[in-house]
Amino acid sequence: SDTGGSIRIPAAACGVTGFKPAFGQLEVAGVFPLSWSLDTVGPIARTVDDAWVMWNVLSKSDSSGMPTAAVDRNDRAPRIGVPRSFFFDALHPDVCASVDAAIDKLRDAGVTIVDTPWPDAATARASAFVINRVETAAVHERFAIEDRRRFSQYGKDLRLRVAAGRTVPATLYLKATRARAGLRDSMARVFAEHGIDAVLAPTLPTTAIEADRLVIEGTGLDESVGSAWTRLTMPFNATGQPVLAIPCGLDSDGLPVGIQLAGVPRQETALFGTAALVERALDFHRSHTPLAWAGAGDGGAKATR
Repeated sequence: SDTGGSIRIPAAACGVTGFKPAFGQLEVAGVFPLSWSLDTVGPIARTVDDAWVMWNVLSKSDSSGMPTAAVDRNDRAPRIGVPRSFFFDALHPDVCASVDAAIDKLRDAGVTIVDTPWPDAATARASAFVINRVETAAVHERFAIEDRRRFSQYGKDLRLRVAAGRTVPATLYLKATRARAGLRDSMARVFAEHGIDAVLAPTLPTTAIEADRLVIEGTGLDESVGSAWTRLTMPFNATGQPVLAIPCGLDSDGLPVGIQLAGVPRQETALFGTAALVERALDFHRSHTPLAWAGAGDGGAKATR
């Protein structure tokens, strides 16, 4: 499930495709909640085509084949918006270079790239952060109060998150939830005013890091991995729109770099059509082995460069 980026983040780190549908599009019954108003179920797959197949099964859709017609209407190339402010402000240089190279490739392939500032991105991230923390605390509050032995078995970070969430004033939570309607409207205006099919942004500010050193370096900010890796994904949880994360290149260590394409709410088919064209133009999925598949059967060799 993707509450703050937990489908898109591992997809980006491993060089595969992750899809967060619009909020509420798939049933979450049976999924232990983290944040009731943000939790979104979706697939992680090898390619956009594979994710499309899974989406159709999960959503019980009758669609078949890749929906390229969704973006080929009127014989025009897709228009993709790039919000530089916020999303490109604090990136590792390798990530920035890889995403910029991907944008250049798309432009060369005939995609129209449009500068689309979204001034509310930071507000969207903050709103989703507050909602996430308060609702997480509410989910686990019973254990924190009534079953201290069980709660003591939680990881330290989750115990701290629950404790912090319980201290957030109700007025702040209400402001965050009310802000979501305005955020959805402001994102809708970005699409309408610029006539775009999707918004493109980096998925993560860095590539994968060492598991025993969960501190982000090289972006100009002093952040924990939890904070840094949700910084660029969480705004789209606040707006609730569908987002596809796909790989676009490699850093200097040969680790995958990802981009995310955010579409119009409840127009998943159109977003898949745009993503299919983007994936085809970048051609990363054909020339590189995802880390999850690398070395299968050979003792875990490194991914093919």
